[in-house]
Amino acid sequence: MNSEPPEHKPVLLQEVLRLVVTDRKGMYFDGTLGDGGHTRALLEKLDSEGQVIAADWDSKAIAFAKQWAPEYGERVSVYHNNFCNIDKILFSHTLGAVHGIVLDLGLSSRQIQDTKRGFSYRSDGPLDMRMDTRFSETASDILNKAAEGELKKIFFHYGEEKRSASLAGIIVRERQRHPLKTTFDLVELMGKKWRPKYYTKSASRIFQALRIAVNQELDNLERFLDICWHLLLTGGRIAVISYHSLEDRMVKTAFRRHENPCICPNDIPICQCERVPDAKIVTRKPVRPSEEEITHNPRARSAKLRVAEKI
Repeated sequence: MNSEPPEHKPVLLQEVLRLVVTDRKGMYFDGTLGDGGHTRALLEKLDSEGQVIAADWDSKAIAFAKQWAPEYGERVSVYHNNFCNIDKILFSHTLGAVHGIVLDLGLSSRQIQDTKRGFSYRSDGPLDMRMDTRFSETASDILNKAAEGELKKIFFHYGEEKRSASLAGIIVRERQRHPLKTTFDLVELMGKKWRPKYYTKSASRIFQALRIAVNQELDNLERFLDICWHLLLTGGRIAVISYHSLEDRMVKTAFRRHENPCICPNDIPICQCERVPDAKIVTRKPVRPSEEEITHNPRARSAKLRVAEKI
């Protein structure tokens, strides 16, 4: 039975399987289930005793999983929750730790193609952008209520957009006469600021920034990176695929902190803090998609995979 959604292509799939699966009979956690690409590949890679616990905070991902998960029986368990609650998820599954963890921090094809979600600037729809519709605040709420300084901060910090101040000013002026309710409402305002030459990259950055703000994505990733090491068995590995520099920087910093936790000043020749490393970095440089993968899946272009092992 093939219930794969159209054009769904898991990013860096073979690299994830090669670098993460260290025990084919083990238990693995996929914290970003999405359309199930990595989860199902893990299940196919593992022996019959191997299991995957998968989680996603998008109710539509959970609903879609109900179509394909039964063919794997008790080997897969699906939870409607955010990966930052990995400790609670594993506790509810009566597990203390797993052999591997996978996160793919990108959007799924299903999310991007659903115009009602408002994730894409290429199609018109409500300015929603909530990963979990149980949240109350939407992108429209932020754009219509946040102060100009807060909007500038969101666009600059989360989107790394140099023209953040001017766009924030335009939004504050325009929303007084016409509240922003749809993606094309925002697109129209952006079109007043950027020439076509710069439009695509800037629009992508602004929509990214709003999505991060709505879903508190960096806060969730920070909490996850703080607690995930305690939930890995010795020799187990964690793999994170990120798509922009803020996420990648957080992952790289966390991996380095666990590999080299010493906080002693540089002028002290012998460590006094007695902090012991509990991880080693497997990928010294992030793994990038091949040109062939990018050709077949352009959304993989900005992906970076980092892997670390619990010691």
